[in-house]
Amino acid sequence: MTLHLTAIERLKAIEQQLANERGSLRRRARRIQARVDRPFRICPAKRGKVLKSFPERGADIVKFPSQPGRVVRLQITAKTLQLRRNTGAKALCTPLQRPQRSAILTSVIFGIVGILAGLAWLLLPLLKRLRAMESVVQQLADGDYQARVHDHANDAVGQLAQGVDQIGQRVEELLAAQRHLHASVSHELRTPLARLAAAIDLAEDHPNPKLFHGMRSDIHELDGMVEELLTLARLQDPHARSIHAEVDLVVLINQRLEVAQRGATSKLDWIIDLPPDASCSGDLRLLARLIDNLTNNAMRHTQSLVAVALRRTKDSWVLSVGDDGPGI
Repeated sequence: MTLHLTAIERLKAIEQQLANERGSLRRRARRIQARVDRPFRICPAKRGKVLKSFPERGADIVKFPSQPGRVVRLQITAKTLQLRRNTGAKALCTPLQRPQRSAILTSVIFGIVGILAGLAWLLLPLLKRLRAMESVVQQLADGDYQARVHDHANDAVGQLAQGVDQIGQRVEELLAAQRHLHASVSHELRTPLARLAAAIDLAEDHPNPKLFHGMRSDIHELDGMVEELLTLARLQDPHARSIHAEVDLVVLINQRLEVAQRGATSKLDWIIDLPPDASCSGDLRLLARLIDNLTNNAMRHTQSLVAVALRRTKDSWVLSVGDDGPGI
C-alpha cells in the first residue's frame, strides 16, 4: 500500500474514534492524540492547495502555504463533528511522511549482509580447493614430485588442478628418465674407456698399429655417445625444438645417401624412389640424423639390397628405408 493510502486509512480510524468520543471536537481530538503514535490535527476543509484528490475516499493531498511539506486531509462527516451550530467544514490532517532514512539504511545493510553471506557460502568450497592446490604447488616447489591435488571436477578450478597434477607427473617422469639416462651413460662409457686404458698400457710396452686403430675406434665410439647426449639434450629443449626452417627433403636425402654410399664397406644395390621435390618445415640437422640412422641400420643388417622411398600422404611425408636382411 502506498504512503497516501496508508495515511487515509489511519485518518479514517481516527475519525471513527472521534465519533465514539463525547465532548467538543478539540477535546476529543486531544484525548485521541494522547493515545495514538501518529500526529494529526484538526484543519480547515477548504483551504490550501490541493495537489491530488481522492473523491471516492473523501481525501486530498494538500499543501498549506504557511506549513512545510504536504499533508493528507480527510473530510470529517457531520455526524462525527456533533456540532450544534454551523462553524464550517472541518477535516483531519496528517503529514505525508516518507520512509525514514534509518529504515532504508537498515534494509540496505541487511541486504548487503545477506549477499555477502550467500557469496561466502558459495566461495568457501572454492577457497578450500584453491588452498589444497596451493599446498600441492608448494610441495612440488620443495621437491616432493609425488604430491597431487586429485581434483577431478569439470569446472575451471578442476581443470587447473588437473594441469598441476600433469605438471607433477611430467616432472617426476623426466627426473626418472634422467636418472636412468645417467646410469645408462655411465655403463656405456665405462666399456670404451676401459678398452682405451688397457690399450694405452699395452702400447707403452709393445707399440702396435692395431692397438692404435682400436684406440681410434674407441674414441670414435665415445664421440658418438657424446653426440647422442647432445642430440637428446636438444630434443628435450622446447626452445630448440621450435627452431624450424623450410627443408627440401629430396635434396637432403640424396646428400645423406651419397655420404652413406661412400662409407659402405661392401657392394650394395640401391633402389631409390623419390619425387621431383618435397619440402617440409623442420630441423635440418635432426632430419639428417634421422636419415643417417635409418640408412646405417639398413646397411649394417642387409645382405645386398637397400631400398629408400619417399611418398606423400594426406598431410605428411613418409620416408621408408628397407633392406633384405633377416629382419627385426
